[in-house]
Amino acid sequence: MDENLANDLAELPALLDAVRASATDLLTGIDTRPVARAPKEVGLEELPEHGVGLRRALALFRERWEPGFSGSAGPRYLGFVTGGATPASVAGDWLTGVLDQNAMSGEDSTAVELEQQTVDWIGQLFGLDQHTGAFVSGATMSNFVGLAIAREWLGEQRGISVAQAGVGALGPVHVLSGTPHASIVKSLSMLGIGRDSVQLVPTLPGREAVDVAELGEALAALDGQPAIVVANAGTVNTVDFDDLRAIAALRQRYPFWLHVDGAFGAFAALSPEHAALVDGLGAADSVCVDLHKWLNVPYDAAVQFTRHRDLQLRVFLNSAAYLTAPTDTPDFGHLVPENSRRLRALAA
Repeated sequence: MDENLANDLAELPALLDAVRASATDLLTGIDTRPVARAPKEVGLEELPEHGVGLRRALALFRERWEPGFSGSAGPRYLGFVTGGATPASVAGDWLTGVLDQNAMSGEDSTAVELEQQTVDWIGQLFGLDQHTGAFVSGATMSNFVGLAIAREWLGEQRGISVAQAGVGALGPVHVLSGTPHASIVKSLSMLGIGRDSVQLVPTLPGREAVDVAELGEALAALDGQPAIVVANAGTVNTVDFDDLRAIAALRQRYPFWLHVDGAFGAFAALSPEHAALVDGLGAADSVCVDLHKWLNVPYDAAVQFTRHRDLQLRVFLNSAAYLTAPTDTPDFGHLVPENSRRLRALAA
């Protein structure tokens, strides 16, 4: 065994105490830590010929890298809707690393059941009782998964499976939205639907919320062609909310998949004072919710929800002789892009 590794294992309790002490020191000063650091050239070094062991590596981190880290976990940091982390979530994240579970399959661990339970509870918070979901890395991947399922739904409306035939068989795709987040456009690019598929619908005067009447006219102009409508529960610039219930009501006249980007605004559902802002969220076909924002868990963590797990399974089915075939409750390896998955649910 490598000498450094042997020494680390022999001293493990003391080394973990040292990490705890370091973390305590950082958290104690987080309230006064600068929220941003001026760009400074640290300088990259050559790969060392030999390792130095955990104790020395921790000291080198504190000396060389930690001074340049921002106070993004503190209460004065207001960038990018970063929520910081609660003591419980920090502890959960630490245990996640210690236990090192791959939350892909439930064959050899209850980690998958823990994630299923956590997703179910989070869904109940948002009134998504008819939805199922999974943890993903962030809002971008949550939107990606939701739109991937929407793409399969579009194919179904046209008598094909995009998962089998490919996006080339799908034909023109119409994505309608008032103020889509950049991650929506990025996801459409990754999915082969393309950035040019986005049709911006006029918004209400002086606002970022879509004009529902204008949206209805845009859908009518498609002459019965199925579409994807991306609605916002909290726009990133002004925290404006689309009228979700009114948008959902348009499905009585026009065929479309309703995806709601509620990365941080969906949390209005938890406040009696603001819950009306997300009235109609449960009618969405897919929903994006980011947890390293208002739920205050460490990066990275988000959840995607959908009412159409059958289509989700069709998109992300992961067939191999050494993997369990999907059941009525498929493993997460059949529901999201990743096979290797951190157990994000434990921190949440």
